[in-house]
Amino acid sequence: MAHQGNNLTPQWQTPIRILSFDGGGIRGLSSLLMLRKIMKQIAEDEKIEDAKSLRPADYFDLICGTSTGGLIAILLGRLRLTVTEAIDLYQQMAKRIFQRRRGRSIGSLWVSKGGKERYDARELEEVVKEVVGKYIGSEDAGANTRMYHPLAPTTAAVAASTDFQQDKRQCHTFVLAVYSVRVNNGRPHLFKTYDRHDETKIWEAARATTAATGFFEPMVLGNPPIRYVDAGLGFNNPSHEAYHEAKKLWPNREIGVFLSLGTGEETEASLPEKGSWFGIGNQLEQVRALVQLTTSATRVHEELYLAFKREPTTAKYFRFNVDCGLRNIGLDEWDKVEQLSGFTEAYFNNAEQRDAKHGCATRLRQLTSRAQPPIIPADEFTAVHEGDVDIPSPESPAMKYWYREEVGVNGYPDCVRVDERFCGGKVRPPGKTILSCRRIVNLQLRGQASGVAHGRYRVRWIMWFWAGTDYPQQGSYNVPHSYPTDNSVVERVFPPANPDAVAPRQDQLFAFPWDMTFSVGKAQRPGASFQCEGVDVREHPIAAKQLLHPGYQEFRLEGGVWNTHKNSGWCEFGDSIIDVDLDGHLAFVIARRFELKWLGGFSFGGVRLVPLPH
Repeated sequence: MAHQGNNLTPQWQTPIRILSFDGGGIRGLSSLLMLRKIMKQIAEDEKIEDAKSLRPADYFDLICGTSTGGLIAILLGRLRLTVTEAIDLYQQMAKRIFQRRRGRSIGSLWVSKGGKERYDARELEEVVKEVVGKYIGSEDAGANTRMYHPLAPTTAAVAASTDFQQDKRQCHTFVLAVYSVRVNNGRPHLFKTYDRHDETKIWEAARATTAATGFFEPMVLGNPPIRYVDAGLGFNNPSHEAYHEAKKLWPNREIGVFLSLGTGEETEASLPEKGSWFGIGNQLEQVRALVQLTTSATRVHEELYLAFKREPTTAKYFRFNVDCGLRNIGLDEWDKVEQLSGFTEAYFNNAEQRDAKHGCATRLRQLTSRAQPPIIPADEFTAVHEGDVDIPSPESPAMKYWYREEVGVNGYPDCVRVDERFCGGKVRPPGKTILSCRRIVNLQLRGQASGVAHGRYRVRWIMWFWAGTDYPQQGSYNVPHSYPTDNSVVERVFPPANPDAVAPRQDQLFAFPWDMTFSVGKAQRPGASFQCEGVDVREHPIAAKQLLHPGYQEFRLEGGVWNTHKNSGWCEFGDSIIDVDLDGHLAFVIARRFELKWLGGFSFGGVRLVPLPH
């Protein structure tokens, strides 16, 4: 029978995961290298051997970018590339696009030929079409595939399923551009993968978002035609747009993680006016534009940081931005990739950034886990009894009447005879030891789990109920030291922990574990305090109320469940449903409402959490 301390969260849904890329020319490679670090950390934490196989589209609900950050967003979000694939393509594309300049240099300035932009946009268009065609699957697709794509659900429930790797989920993706007639103060236009009315092709959206003034000609789209340029001025950090877009798409869902990747503390820009002498234009206006470009990204970061800090939310905001070296690399200096990689690597040598990387990876893993369902073995549980505490160790137990036993591959202690009826059972204790109770008063088994993926779970308890044909555990305490030959799965006989101890009175009341409660929730005092702290059960007969926060879930073992599973080896039962918060913490308590009577006849193997769809 299941009991709920209070109602579960209605219409529970996984929080949103957002990834945002700044613009920055070739320095966008730094963003990809930082993302690779985070994905690699996820792979290590989840023990995934092939870290290169992870796709960011499986870990984010929304990916966006400005300028070359928009190009990266298309590669990762719309085309679902791995980070490794995106890095390789990004370098190839940059070399091909940026190695042919139009014009000549005068000192530190580049003077375009005939007032034209520095690079030929046709080369960029062809490169993007080739990439799209390659990954969509046909040559024609490169020119004709729309930015729009029907979306499948992006939830952690799908991620936790066995078909996760085969599931072709498309995360929501958008890129930014602005109308060329109002470069400095116009609102950006969003090219989206989830707007079914938008006929824009992938290559067109990529061209529009990367049309940096002075580098490429504006992109002309629509009827009547509209000229677009990249949104680097004022929107180089598109995090604000990502935040508001997420709120529109999912008004009832929280933001669980927001990852913003920058391209350096300062951004070098060249913004010549079309038709000006040699394309140099007004130097003062260029300086103002540079200041706006640089400060806008920082301002957006600071505003979001304060917003997430101020709001009562469980969201985690992360901003990674290499703060040294990148300022000396121009937007189109594709031949300085090694320097760029070195600066990015050095950035993560800082302890603060390493900690942030671990924190970001942990949060993403919690929200998008494809690891096996969590199992907490009995090895990690402590036993508390009338002021005594047993910490798992080779010397356990320190108390009488119960035992911590090592188990073999069959799931049973070596001293227990296991006949054929139980050899093929599917349920096994997951750890190396089990906790077995012959008879005891006020025994509490307590355990904790951390790093559990955020989600909703059914809690299953792994138990072995042994009554025996003649209930030997109710007999005299003074049984032989050696195990008798009939010590089996159905007839358990234990030697005394202390052969000199006074035997209990024969008229002492005894109870099988009927009405024993299996509770799960959040610990009031996590850590060692929860595992070891004593509870005065005479004053507070229900231990879980003193150990767990209100709202814990509880399963009460009824006689019918006992009779169904007794003398049948290991079993799994329970139907409590629990929501795991973003902190990934759970605590477990197995106990019976305090009564002055013996309790016994069971072994505990562990807890299994079964992810539920939502």
